[in-house]
Amino acid sequence: MTVNPDDVRLQPNNETPYAWQVDDPDLKPFFGKSLSKHSIGAYMELCSAVGQSFRAVHRDEAVKATKDKLQILEEEKILLERALGAAKEQSQTLRDEKMDVEKQLQEAEEKAAMQIVEMEQKIKTLEQSVGDLQSQAKECWCITEGYERTFAQYSAGLNEAILLLQSLSASTMFPTGGGSLPFEKMDHGQIAPVACVPSQNIEY
Repeated sequence: MTVNPDDVRLQPNNETPYAWQVDDPDLKPFFGKSLSKHSIGAYMELCSAVGQSFRAVHRDEAVKATKDKLQILEEEKILLERALGAAKEQSQTLRDEKMDVEKQLQEAEEKAAMQIVEMEQKIKTLEQSVGDLQSQAKECWCITEGYERTFAQYSAGLNEAILLLQSLSASTMFPTGGGSLPFEKMDHGQIAPVACVPSQNIEY
């Protein structure tokens, strides 16, 4: 659209048949005030950019373009709101999952701590039982050794008594020392007389 230089207005009103379509965002501040209030440098920059970075369009076209742009922005806004809602839901889901994981972790730690305490108690009980059994075994060993020593003493005394009795019996049967009874050695060092049958009558 071509605009007569005398009709150029940076801020068109409702009666102006055209509107400005600004493609370069850096130029938008120039359209915030009238052309007469700009410097010569700004005027020269606008002159070099016209038709390239901005252009005049029919008001109806500008209105339509604005409406289309607004519609696009509204659609983008709706999409962003949906994405934001989904992100919030996902964030809440992640927070819930995090809380569940933290709860499970805490429960697992508490359970592990309880199991450790139970195992330590069992180990302590087993150690006490082992100590008691060792003490009992040591006591039984001492008693066994005592019994063995007592048995050895009784056995030795009994052997001495048997030998003495056998000696007395032999001296009684053979007062002149003419003979003696044969003996054989038994278990545990005991001596027992061998049974014999006289070959002839012995007169006393």
